[in-house]
Amino acid sequence: RCKVKPQDRQRSAKACLPCKASKIRCDAASPCGPCLKRERTSACVYLDSSRKRQKTSSVPTPSLEDTSPQYDPRLLELNHAHDTGPNLSSADAADHGSMQGAPPADRPQAGRGTATGSTTRSATPEPGKTSRQTQSRLLLSSKGEKLYVGENASLSFLQFVRRILKKYMGPSAFTETRFKENMLEIEMQRDESPAMVDMSRGDTNALVQLYREASSGILDLFTVAEAHAFLHRHNALSPSNMIDDNDKRTKAEHASLSMMLAIGHQCRGPNPFDAQNATRHFTCAQKWAFEDFLCDPTLDLVRVFLLMAYYMLGACHRNAAFMYLGIATKAACALGLHRKDQHRGLTTQECLVRWRTWKSLLILDTIVSSILGRPGGLPSRRPDDSTYEGDEDIGDLDRPRWLASRAVFGVCSHIIELEQQLGNGVISDAATAESFLQRLRTWNDSVPSELRHFAAVKDVTLGPAEREQFIGSVHVACSYYFTIILVTRPFLISHLLSQIRRRRPPSLDKPNQTSAVSDLAQACLDSAVYMAKTGYMGISSAILSNNMCLLKAWMFAAGLLLGFAMFAQTEPVPEVDTAFANSIAVLERLAQVSPQARHYYDILSTFSDAIHSRREQLGREKRQKSSQYVSQIFTADFQDPDSTLQAPYTTPSSGDGPANIDANSGGATDLDGMVGFDFDASSLGTVHDGLGNFPSHSEDLGNDFLLSDNL
Repeated sequence: RCKVKPQDRQRSAKACLPCKASKIRCDAASPCGPCLKRERTSACVYLDSSRKRQKTSSVPTPSLEDTSPQYDPRLLELNHAHDTGPNLSSADAADHGSMQGAPPADRPQAGRGTATGSTTRSATPEPGKTSRQTQSRLLLSSKGEKLYVGENASLSFLQFVRRILKKYMGPSAFTETRFKENMLEIEMQRDESPAMVDMSRGDTNALVQLYREASSGILDLFTVAEAHAFLHRHNALSPSNMIDDNDKRTKAEHASLSMMLAIGHQCRGPNPFDAQNATRHFTCAQKWAFEDFLCDPTLDLVRVFLLMAYYMLGACHRNAAFMYLGIATKAACALGLHRKDQHRGLTTQECLVRWRTWKSLLILDTIVSSILGRPGGLPSRRPDDSTYEGDEDIGDLDRPRWLASRAVFGVCSHIIELEQQLGNGVISDAATAESFLQRLRTWNDSVPSELRHFAAVKDVTLGPAEREQFIGSVHVACSYYFTIILVTRPFLISHLLSQIRRRRPPSLDKPNQTSAVSDLAQACLDSAVYMAKTGYMGISSAILSNNMCLLKAWMFAAGLLLGFAMFAQTEPVPEVDTAFANSIAVLERLAQVSPQARHYYDILSTFSDAIHSRREQLGREKRQKSSQYVSQIFTADFQDPDSTLQAPYTTPSSGDGPANIDANSGGATDLDGMVGFDFDASSLGTVHDGLGNFPSHSEDLGNDFLLSDNL
């Protein structure tokens, strides 16, 4: 039949990803009608068709899987030959077709050349206004259900990095894994036995304090006095303490206390006793929550479901946590917690409880949604709904927790704004990103001094308030760095891809190489380095608990960025290598309890091996080029008398003749002009290329562990 004209089509020519996944008719608007109706505008993303991508170049544009996985040195000459021409080389065309519309700045342009006015390729291409370098995905749950993960999630960035490495290096343990299309979920065991055996008051106090420390800066639901009152009224959850079925208030307190104890057991250690008791407490609270609370929105319902969501994050059930947050969000909206003007007529104590609950909900929902790349469930807020003037009502024991959560609340308000802009395709140019970072800088200036620097005397046991202050400061710092990464990661990707394609060190002509995009790329790399440094300080201090459910996700995001930078750079950068090793060390420490951290640790470890292979490959190519000038002419091998005599040792060489000495071992120290980091690595041990020896969390614990002053 004849081709239907565009004006006569009854269906749109394209559809967004959510409509494709749901098989719903899409109207091709931005955002489309179905996404507006279902309140998922941030997920309304379009993929450019392969037919359109092929028209951007006269050279065929294969996908990453269609191109040769091994790097061909002949492509370097082809790239140089086409740097000033109208077409892309085959390697660039493969990169161009592997993403959803390659940035137009990656193609040769006039007007951005050297001082002589010649036409050259931009050193730091800017992401296009509709380009998405990472793509959203549908991953399989443990039950085989397809689950959406947005393009801003670390899991989507992981898939992008795997495709790039497979293209340039071929298959490896990092790129080829059996479960790369699955979302890790650990099967939970239910325990319907009575709540718990009798525990001492000291044990329950210690567990509640572990919960308070691990959640400092994230959850601010109960004061110290309220938690102790729960313990006193419920007799440490003794089985002999029966609760009337009609007493919903007492059941709510019991459920909240059960969840605090469950999180405390979860954070204490990997022993079977704690794991079993954590499951019992959670099962008890979950039963009460679904049987008695769900039909009637109350403040207690919001708090219990917040605690359950936090527990599920630590239990490696991110999707369950996401759904629990949805229930808490709808209940909070029904109670009017999102509107400050509804506090009229309430006592000061009631206003404070409502504000702390809403603040905790906004923090946890925003962070979890940003990690998974999914739209949050919070309603839009007015500017005056984001503040509360009640510092004078906070006691000294609760003040560190209050300050940290208030600071993270400010960061999350910016994350919500960012997600709205990303959903509408606004953060696509350097000017918009710089404007957003300036607003973050204003927040930075408001962070109190208590959260910027932590000082303690060595070998002195810290009090509960000091431990909460330290962990709260870690959460503040990491949430700040993660927000900057969300803003600047597309620019770092574009910058590093241009280096990979050129396969040559950055030009020494700094004025011509400097651009807003390269500055944003540097800011992204700096944030990843600072985040890894903060996490390593945390585990080295022995203050962090064994199950930091958000820190492991942040360390994984930082490790992926740092590893990708190491892969792209032609010479090792010590600061980046050390930070990458730090992120792996943090995950190795948390992997003792968390299967999720173990999974992240395994991924970054195989990534490290791939980077090591990449550097060996580049070294062989460099020696091969210099073989016409120098070769190794003498080797020696001294063996023990009992050992079998072997052939003399020779240095590997990629050429036909003997191996060659690499005289250009001096490494670059920046990423197109990397700034010097305020980074003391003296206590981290020697790290060869950032890959050989990872720092141990037990070594040199005597140093002062200060939070980064670069907030």
